[in-house]
Amino acid sequence: MIAVPALENKTASYRIEQRLTAATIHEFLAKTQYKVTSDPANGDAVLRGKIVSLEAVPLLFDTTTGNARRTMLVTVKCEVTLTETSSEKVLYHTDNFLFHQ
Repeated sequence: MIAVPALENKTASYRIEQRLTAATIHEFLAKTQYKVTSDPANGDAVLRGKIVSLEAVPLLFDTTTGNARRTMLVTVKCEVTLTETSSEKVLYHTDNFLFHQ
């Protein structure tokens, strides 16, 4: 079982940590066979993270149709650490986990 406590938000974006924590849990449940808990004491491993930055850059703005349509590139940078609970051994760590969409 993997514990995923709420991510830390080091940005000015309101409640982004709640959305990304929920999305992370959803991905574990949808794409793996791991069970997930929010309580670090109940997990075999704990995934902790900090949202370091969030950037949204406009790529396309089309007003020719009468409807303003925007395409944005969103980049999220996080620090992520996965630690085994019993031994406190770090299984994975990065200061530069990037997500682009």
